[in-house]
Order: sequence, then structure tokens, then C-alpha cells
Amino acid sequence: MSLWNSRPLSPFAAGALGKTSEQGSSEKLTADSVKCPSCGSNIFFEPELDSMMCRNCGNVYSPNTLEPRGSFGVSKEHDYVGDVEMSEDDKKRHEIVCNSCGAALVADENTMSTMCPFCGSPALITRRLTREFKPDYIVPFKIDRERAESIMKDWIASRKYTPFGFRSKCQLTKMTALYVPFWLLDCGVNSEMSGTGKIISGLSTSIYEVNSKVTYYVKGVPFDASINVANKLMEALEPFDYSEMVRFESRYLQGFYADKYDQLPTEMTERIMRRIHRFSRSDIDLVSRKYTEYEDRYDKALTWLNEINVKYCLLPVWFMTMEFDGSEYQFGVNGQTGEASGQVPTSSLADLGDKVAVRLESFSPRPSHKKRKSAYETNDYDKDPGLDCYFDSTRHSDLKVDEILLRHVVKITDKNGNIIGEHSVEL
Repeated sequence: MSLWNSRPLSPFAAGALGKTSEQGSSEKLTADSVKCPSCGSNIFFEPELDSMMCRNCGNVYSPNTLEPRGSFGVSKEHDYVGDVEMSEDDKKRHEIVCNSCGAALVADENTMSTMCPFCGSPALITRRLTREFKPDYIVPFKIDRERAESIMKDWIASRKYTPFGFRSKCQLTKMTALYVPFWLLDCGVNSEMSGTGKIISGLSTSIYEVNSKVTYYVKGVPFDASINVANKLMEALEPFDYSEMVRFESRYLQGFYADKYDQLPTEMTERIMRRIHRFSRSDIDLVSRKYTEYEDRYDKALTWLNEINVKYCLLPVWFMTMEFDGSEYQFGVNGQTGEASGQVPTSSLADLGDKVAVRLESFSPRPSHKKRKSAYETNDYDKDPGLDCYFDSTRHSDLKVDEILLRHVVKITDKNGNIIGEHSVEL
């Protein structure tokens, strides 16, 4: 049995978080009026899901009828408090806590630290674990420190527009081998989007209303669950090779640090839905290529999920934080693949060049359709690998496009070919 088909943390039937049509004009229920039918806790309306959700058990309900729509929850077996009996493995571990930024790392009994990898502070204390620490899966490190430092040195050297002294201040010896906590998401995706497309041929323009529906499945989309690391950085270091993912065992943690999760999937719904919707939009972009001009109607876009499964996994990252000119910058190297990324500052000269370029473009009689990449964008985190990396080709996918011709517009010219007006035919 493959890892992806083994016990998920929150299994439930197909159709969860699915779109339903509801009768009646009753108002949406609020947390003040009702409790969760499952556990009795307060429930809250989640706009991203168009549903009521219990943040305690993760169950999702129709906002009008409280009929179940599935679950976005995680097994409570991972939410232990200090008085719960610890496993023998966890009794041999300890937490390294930063008194400056509050970060807490898990390490084995022989692994110590003299510096916080997140803020650089030496103000560290060691204590016993305050709750059980047991991820379901782990992707072991393959890149050693020497190789990681070499990769990061080359990556920093390739960055443009950095200020004087930045590269020389980078102390790669501060890189920490860190297992970062992730929730890996499998789900079905349904998206509806609308737009206006124009096909221009000579003096004639045909204008269409374009309604698109896309259905597909994704597998293993990672969402980091640590508040101490930048989400964009973790996305830039993707993908990880899940074929090397194994059940968590204590031996993989020896000599390494591991961050603990700070957020459950129930507390990350906005970020999850935003990224999945971005996946759908990249698929719908294929539709827009048919038209000379295409304009999205973002207020008409809707995405919902079904068949959601999440897994708790540790993924390997060589991590470093650097302070420069009053700001902190995070860098990382994928500890399995060697992919490097981060965010670096821009020099004042580069910033001035951006301002001048923008000013010149505003005076240009022929504005360029190709957007110029600023120095800040060049030095920002790389983009995530996109839908292609997580698309589940073993499951059914579908794209339907409903095209409605709204009108024809024909430009009228004089005998010299000058445009003097236009004639519009509504359809």
C-alpha cells in the first residue's frame, strides 16, 4: 500500500466542502446562534469556503441548514498538552526555546544549539517537551552542510541589485539543518470563472462572455505550518520528492532540529484556498489565449474543494536568517533536492533606477505590453512550481467553456482610411 493511500489524518467521503444548492431565504447562521452539531464548540463563517466551520473539530456545515459539508479537521492525537503521558522516544527529546522570539525547536538528547536559527539570538533555554511530538511522515535530508553552503553561496552571488556589503556579511556557517512541519493536501478542486473576450480582426471586433468550469485533483500540495518561516520561501523551495517519504522514526531526527507546527489546517483555510484558486486560474489562462484581449471578472470567480485528505510531514530545509540594514531576510536550501531561494535587499541605486524607469514609461507614447521586472521583484522569492507539479493525472479532470457572443463592433472609416466612428450590433 502506498503512503498516499494509507491512513489520512482526516478521512471523509467524497463531496466534502462540495458546492450544494440550497432552498429558502434563511439568513446565514452565526457563532452566536448555534454550536457545532458534532462537538458543541462555537462555529464561524469562513468566506473562503462559503461555509460554517468548527475550529475545534474541523467539521464544515452549510451556512443555512447546518447540513454537513465534510471536514477540514486534523486528528486530535497530535494536540497533546503537558500532562499527557509521553512516549519513551519523546522522553529522550527536549525543546530549545528562544527567549527573544519565542521559537521552539525539538531535538534529540545529544543535539544542542548556541543560536536561534530564526532571529540569531543566543538567549536559548532547554526544557523537556511540553507535548508529544510525533509526525506521521518525514523526508530525510540528502544534502549535507558543505554542499548546502556551496549552493547558497552561488545563489547569493547570482542575485542582482544587492547593496554594497550585503554579500560579505552573509555568514553561511549560521545555516541550520531544520525539519519544517508541513500539512500535505490531497483534494478535488472545482472552479468557476468568468471573463470578457475580444477577437479583433481588422476593423471588426467580436465580444464574448466566457464562462469556464474546471474540475481536477491535486496531490501532496505542501503548506508549511510554522509561523517562524516565510510561506513564500517554503513555496520557492518546492517541490520535494515524495517517493522518498517514509514513516517517521526517531533515528531521522538525530543531529537535526525540528520545528513544531503552530497552525492546523483549520487555521489556514484562507491560505489554502488562495493557493488552490491560483492553481485553477493558471488552468483557465489557457482559455484566454484564444482571444486577442481577455478581461477576468474576479467577482464572479468561485472555487470549492472535495475529498480532502491531509497528512502531517516533516520536510528538510537548510535555513538561515540574516539581519541587514534593520531588516531580516530568510534564505533556504531544499535539504533533499538542493533548490535554493530567499529574499535579498535591493540597493538604493537600483531603487532609484526603478523609479526613473516607471516615470519614463508613463511618458512613452507607446506603452509596452510586456511588464518590466523591477529590482525588488528580481530579488524577491522565486515563484512556487505551480499546478503541473501537483496535478493528479490518475484522476478525472475536465474543462468546460461556455462562450456567448454579445456583440459585433465594426469601425467606420472615411475614404482616406481614417476611423470616424463605429457601428455596434447587439446579439
